[in-house]
Amino acid sequence: MKVALAAMSALLIVLLGAAAPSPTPDSPTPGAAASPCEQGPKPASLNDWVRRGDCLRDAQELDAALEACQSGLAAFPAGSRDLYISLGLTYSEMHRPFDELAAFESALKFDAADPEALYFVGIGYEEIFAYPTALEYFHKVLATRPNDGRAHRNIGYVLLQQGKREDAIGPLQTALEIDPGDWKANLNLGAAYGAICSAIDQELSGFVPAERSAGDPNSPPIRRRTELLEKRKRFDCANQATKHDREAARLHPEDARTWYNLGTGLMRNPGNSVEAIDALQRAIALKPDYYEALRNLTIAQQEAGRDADAYETCGKIQKISSEDAWLEETKADLEGKLGRVDEAIISYRTAIQLANGDPAVLGHLHSFLESLGRSAEFQQDLDRAKQLRPDLARFYDELFPRP
Repeated sequence: MKVALAAMSALLIVLLGAAAPSPTPDSPTPGAAASPCEQGPKPASLNDWVRRGDCLRDAQELDAALEACQSGLAAFPAGSRDLYISLGLTYSEMHRPFDELAAFESALKFDAADPEALYFVGIGYEEIFAYPTALEYFHKVLATRPNDGRAHRNIGYVLLQQGKREDAIGPLQTALEIDPGDWKANLNLGAAYGAICSAIDQELSGFVPAERSAGDPNSPPIRRRTELLEKRKRFDCANQATKHDREAARLHPEDARTWYNLGTGLMRNPGNSVEAIDALQRAIALKPDYYEALRNLTIAQQEAGRDADAYETCGKIQKISSEDAWLEETKADLEGKLGRVDEAIISYRTAIQLANGDPAVLGHLHSFLESLGRSAEFQQDLDRAKQLRPDLARFYDELFPRP
């Protein structure tokens, strides 16, 4: 397998601090029937405008929701905390993070110590990746409302985004103690445990065999390896990751990310390939153009020996990612196994071009041609690679000496 599972740890962390933004729908057609949210008399109070905006946002009629919030402000220029929060949430759905933050900060002007407004200002800073400032606001929420599970969850999420995986676990566990049904806390806790496992496994894979089984037990390499093994056991990270990923999918099965995280996590153990494939297929059923899920499904199908299925999945990836070196190399591997020799050679050559002469991809083509007894054909590929990367010409000659 060309792709190391450790590399998937980056794909496990999902943006779940705030409500997940959804695609903005097309603007309503002129003359179309009024939304159910807009039926009835014109709003007479600011709260009526807020309720209309919230209703339209929930219905994903985002332009109309924005207009409702702005109409409320036009009619009642002083505004209110709830109106500005509604406006900020609408901007969030519209992928306008700086407008979102400005709206949430306006909500805070009515009471600088209001924990609800403080929470949303933290969300606003989180959305623009200003993580230290976001943490400040979430801690301000807890100063007056210590049992706010969302604030604990978002602290954990931000720490996870900062690469502080172990520090993230405590706040996320606290969030679940407050609200066991918090699917976002479950998903991020699964991601934190999974990232810890991946980091440990990646470091362990770097030890040479002699460092794993022999030598002075007090030597730095062997002592470090022992520490890593003990840490893995202490965190029980693989089981904990799977436990929380399963719970997130159970609590929120309509979100593709829950199934993606579960499937990707299950791939750490080849014995879970059937369940991993099922979870990833569920993610794709919910979001057919989910590149990461399609890619991991391909890998899981390969590991399960389902090469024809993996090749079919590659076809789906190609529809959304046409110039993809990983895809072309994976296709080549599968075409070779499926007896589609000429197609495999073409795919390998395409992969080399897209990967800018990557010596590893070139080596895979060399091995494939050698297995076919067609090594002589490789010289032309070597010459093309040297044209792509003249800086690697000497390295290529050392890797692939002429017969």
